[in-house]
Amino acid sequence: MRPAVGAWTIRVADGGPDDADGKTDGQTVLLLDSAVALEGSPPAPAKLLEADLWFVIDPARQEVSIQKGGVAQ
Repeated sequence: MRPAVGAWTIRVADGGPDDADGKTDGQTVLLLDSAVALEGSPPAPAKLLEADLWFVIDPARQEVSIQKGGVAQ
C-alpha cells in the first residue's frame, strides 16, 4: 500500500509461477510491478518508497507481518 496513492495485491510462493527466481530454495523473489492494482489504484510501482506499507500473510505458518519500506516493523 502506498498511502494516498493506491494498493496492490500479489500472491507468491517459493518456487511457484510468480516466484521471480523460479527456484524452490527458501527464498521468494517478487517483482513489484507484477502486482495487481486494487480498484481505484494506478498500476503497481516498480520500486519501494520509504512510506510504503506491506501486509504479508504466510498461510503455512499462520503468521502475519507488517513491513514499512522493506524494513520489518
